[in-house]
Amino acid sequence: MTMQNTDREVLKSVIKEMLAEDSTIVKDAIREIIAEKQSLQDAQKQREDELRAMMNKHFDEFDDVFKALA
Repeated sequence: MTMQNTDREVLKSVIKEMLAEDSTIVKDAIREIIAEKQSLQDAQKQREDELRAMMNKHFDEFDDVFKALA
């Protein structure tokens, strides 16, 4: 996504006006971003754990085959 310089300037001025009116907006936005990122990390960790468990299950099921092939 690209923004023209005029768009950036307008956006900056709007943000500055919002911050002048209510400085807690930044804190709320940062908290929201952190919470969203943490949620994504938790979901990814859960998927990795499920995949790892599935792999371990399959390796345990075929342990005798692997030993016979070795």
